[in-house]
Amino acid sequence: MLKKRIQPNRLHQPTSKAGIFYNSKRSISSLSRSVPFFWLSILGLIFLFVHIFASAKIDIAADDNLSTSSINSLHSENEFNKTISVEKLGSNMHPNELTNIPLKSRVYPIYKHPFPCILVNDDKHSHSYSSLETGITFIKIHKCGSTTVADIVSSWRNVFRNKQNITSPTMHCKAYFHHMMAYKLHGLAHRQKEKSFLFTFIREPTERFKSDFYYHGISKAKRYDNASFGNFQHFAQSQLEKRTRYGGYMMHFMTMDNSTLPSFQDKFAFWNPEQPNYVQNSNVLLRHVESLIQEYDFIGIMSRMDESLVVLSMILDIPMKHVLYLNRRQSGSFDYDFLRNQCFFVEKPKASHELEQYLKSDEWYSKNAGDFLLYRAAHESLDRTIDSLGRSRFEEKLKLFKELKAQMGLICDVNCSRCTDKGEVRDKSVKQNPKCSLQACAEVTKRVAKRKKNT
Repeated sequence: MLKKRIQPNRLHQPTSKAGIFYNSKRSISSLSRSVPFFWLSILGLIFLFVHIFASAKIDIAADDNLSTSSINSLHSENEFNKTISVEKLGSNMHPNELTNIPLKSRVYPIYKHPFPCILVNDDKHSHSYSSLETGITFIKIHKCGSTTVADIVSSWRNVFRNKQNITSPTMHCKAYFHHMMAYKLHGLAHRQKEKSFLFTFIREPTERFKSDFYYHGISKAKRYDNASFGNFQHFAQSQLEKRTRYGGYMMHFMTMDNSTLPSFQDKFAFWNPEQPNYVQNSNVLLRHVESLIQEYDFIGIMSRMDESLVVLSMILDIPMKHVLYLNRRQSGSFDYDFLRNQCFFVEKPKASHELEQYLKSDEWYSKNAGDFLLYRAAHESLDRTIDSLGRSRFEEKLKLFKELKAQMGLICDVNCSRCTDKGEVRDKSVKQNPKCSLQACAEVTKRVAKRKKNT
């Protein structure tokens, strides 16, 4: 049998002085030859350390052991707040679980570039822009105060053009404000962020749906003759069935890139009728919500319209008179249908007890889970942005904004609608009244307020 040879332990083997001297010379000689390799190794280690530190800095917000203050000290002001990792969540979750999950809100950063007034000459046909890589883009979502905000954005096209001494009537600042899904707008997904500003306004999902049902389902299109529970279910199903893979109605309009979402063939991506009280693929849905919060430069809240517009003016660093508005359209009055050239009465939303109970159910939340999560994250983001701008400074501006808005309401208290109080169609020349111009009303209001301050 072969035996394993046992090598003597050279570390403890007695060595003569001559041997020590000889080994020392050999070691010094080897060291002198390896000096270049030694310094190269040191440089390599330094490079590796820097690379690891940079990567760690990017992912530091996901570290549960790091405090929020530590994150803020390392990241820019638009960084996410600390949350649990989405990958740790279960795929299918009950609404009670989702409502308790901390979301990735953010502080909307101050726009540090010149106001993105990209001059174009297209005779005001803003829907025909070839690309939206630059300019102002406002994503209009039905029944989220979008017409009010669109009027403001429309006024910007001429206000900031005039500041550049442009006299051509067809030249204006590039601004898109139409009801269209973001992923269908050419160039938007690859926009130049130093030359563009992307924002939208959203609304509490249930309130938005009720308003949409009464406005489009009953009042305008007259698809239903009453607001029964069955009619609402039918309307909601028609609105949601093609938006299942987006997580909700508002999510559908806001989505920039739908390639990361479940395929069109997956009809039950986030809600399955076989498990009606659970949200499917909740981890994917949460990632999608987080990506939208990060991608948009600002997301306003309809129920906090005044606060949102004041914050918007502070972020863009524009005068407050450029975000003033008038309440032109209200339920319980007549509105004009451009396609049919007729007026219709807008019914006030009134839900039955059965419908109210359904709208509080787990099934309803699960069907619209993405919108509910987005709404909560946007609320938190607005609050964090106000705190970042300075709560006391914001409150002063909000007070002034409300005073100016009330003054403008008195100055421009005219009916600019194409409909009379009795529902008769008025000539379109009514729009030529200077008091129907938001820009003109804001200018007059600012001058009146200035005179009062000086007297």
